[in-house]
Amino acid sequence: MASRPHGGRDLTQGPIAKTLLAFALPTLISSILQSLNGTVNAIWIGRFLGESALAATSNANMIMFLLMAFVFGFGMASTVLVGQAFGRKDVDGARRVIGTAIGSFVFVAVAIAILTLAPIRLRNLICIELGQNLNKPGGPNSPYWLVFPHYDVKNRVDLNFKFDDALTDLIDEYIHDFRPTLLRGANAPWLFPGEGGQPKMKAFFSNQITERILKATGLRITAHQFRHAAAAIYLKRWPGDYETVRRLLGHRNIWTTIKFYCGLETIEATQQFGKLIREHIQFDADG
Repeated sequence: MASRPHGGRDLTQGPIAKTLLAFALPTLISSILQSLNGTVNAIWIGRFLGESALAATSNANMIMFLLMAFVFGFGMASTVLVGQAFGRKDVDGARRVIGTAIGSFVFVAVAIAILTLAPIRLRNLICIELGQNLNKPGGPNSPYWLVFPHYDVKNRVDLNFKFDDALTDLIDEYIHDFRPTLLRGANAPWLFPGEGGQPKMKAFFSNQITERILKATGLRITAHQFRHAAAAIYLKRWPGDYETVRRLLGHRNIWTTIKFYCGLETIEATQQFGKLIREHIQFDADG
């Protein structure tokens, strides 16, 4: 009789019907609880908060079910491969499948985190090389620096970004635990390796980032729009500081920065002027 792997129950042995029921029972229970959650929300919110709140809850439930369907489908596809590996008694193969499944999300999370703190162009993002563009000049316990010499940048200006401890820890975890699975045995220097030792394809990587953000937030944001968002956020906090935005985005000429983002401050100026005028206007209620 085959031994149980790691002391757990071997689902490849025993009666098929009973084994399938034991395997499916946790999923069935979770689906029932999720359905009950929506039903209870509908009863209490519809009774106490009214129709608008009930409609909002119903819409939120639909989004939740869509997200769950995506995760469930992805999980089922991974489960088939894991099941096949365990059926062959190939524990290492099962671990590789699990690592690949998790890694397919982790590298997108790392890319989004980098774009949030370093709004670089997509071409530079996919071509980040470990030890060249991404390194720790202060030693292994120091933060990462992301650097691009002028000849690797569209506008021929140097770019330098110092990451904080949180992003450094995230990148370290990705490099040590998940990136080896994505390499598939290749000896490639890229932070985000693709097929055949090459970096990831630009269009495919961009779509992965956009789709991941859309699923998580409902917003369709491209990798390039991180640059516009960075400029908008900074100028809202420090109006008129175009020089810093120019350096952040790697523009060669400050007039390029002003041309693209002056409109943001125009909107802010009109809003502030409107508030100022309303403070000095008194409306006659009798009219």
